[in-house]
Amino acid sequence: MRFFWRWLKLFGIGGVPIQVHTTWIAFPLGFMVWTGWQWGGTRGMAELVGLLIVLLACLLLHEFAHVGVARLFGCRTTRVLIVPFGCVADLEAPPRAVEEIWVALAGPCTSLALAGMAWLFRAAIGHPETVLGYHVRLMLYVVGVYNLIVAGFNMIPCFPLDGGRVLRSATTLLLSRTRGRSVHASRLLATRIAVRFVSWPVILGAVVLTVCWTHIWVHLLLFGFLLAGAEAEYWVLRVAPEQLEPPIMVRFEPMALEEDFEDDHGASPAFQRFSLVVRAS
Repeated sequence: MRFFWRWLKLFGIGGVPIQVHTTWIAFPLGFMVWTGWQWGGTRGMAELVGLLIVLLACLLLHEFAHVGVARLFGCRTTRVLIVPFGCVADLEAPPRAVEEIWVALAGPCTSLALAGMAWLFRAAIGHPETVLGYHVRLMLYVVGVYNLIVAGFNMIPCFPLDGGRVLRSATTLLLSRTRGRSVHASRLLATRIAVRFVSWPVILGAVVLTVCWTHIWVHLLLFGFLLAGAEAEYWVLRVAPEQLEPPIMVRFEPMALEEDFEDDHGASPAFQRFSLVVRAS
């Protein structure tokens, strides 16, 4: 039974390993295989599995947009996780508030760009509904709509979604500048506000909407995962204050020495006028 509840490493991109949870094999992969077989036999199964791979690639591009921008700010990513409801980039440490806004916005912007590319490709194909026997125009339409949904859903101000992280970072900046709080205390309070006073009401409202109107019961699992993730991150920040610290960037800078500087260690003539200074920022 352990096999059905573990992480499997697929491959790595740019030194970041990509892992998939075994529950993904049952849903959505198993669901797509079964639906495709019922819909059109072998060809239908191949089309839906192919569509699933394309959608997964879109999600990975969304997450690696986060990874790339975070790397620009010096935040390393330990892994990217593929779960039944999407993908998650696992950063070693949270970036600073201003930087986190840009990191969070990178994903939705990438999804919007992918949606635009899908629509352009669909228009470029023209009128034929099938190419080499496959419903390419329909698949491109689904890819475009899917990326629009991913971008819009992630921008909901509900932590830990991208919109919730933008809200948390903006609240952190507001508290630190108007209330005279330290950045660390402001981040912790902003996380509490984002989780307890925004995420909980939004998700509970979505649960009521699901039960009374949409009846898409799988959404209840998604809402549960979101709340669990939000509470887990808030709990980590409370019990491990060192997680509030921004990552330390260490760089080496050459510094000119004074004319009367004497070195007892016999420096090389090429380096007699300079020294290396370590700075942390």
